Amino acid sequence: MCIRDSCRTEEQIVIPGFAGLREFSRAQERLLKTECGGAWRSYFLRSHWRMILPFSRAHQTRTAGTLAAALKQNHLPIVHLVKFPALTINHCIVLFGVTETGHGWEFESYDPNNSESPERLTFDRASQTFFLSANDCWPGGELNVSHICRSWFF
Repeated sequence: MCIRDSCRTEEQIVIPGFAGLREFSRAQERLLKTECGGAWRSYFLRSHWRMILPFSRAHQTRTAGTLAAALKQNHLPIVHLVKFPALTINHCIVLFGVTETGHGWEFESYDPNNSESPERLTFDRASQTFFLSANDCWPGGELNVSHICRSWFF
């Protein structure tokens, strides 16, 4: 699990010539996508076993709470976004911020397909559903979220 924590200057990861990860991602988009492999690889990951099982609304509520708690402890959850059995989205993002709202939670994320700004993933308590706004790879709307990379086994 990734942990978001301040570190000493000499321990910080510096990408020479770039102000940060977003700038590097914009400048080296093709390189990063090539190194990550073809899109087919995202369908055959060990952690994706979960998407073949139904996602209950109660499961999604527990997932939202777990993600919010992890972020409050400075952990950086990696989540899998799916609409299985439809294949309209099969994607992973890294969450780095959360705000509790009157309706649920709003998560800020780093999406490697959008290096310009954070994506907003929201969770609505009433419908027990996650939503992601439209972007270049997704028409927008409700989807299911699975917390991956929590440990060596998951």
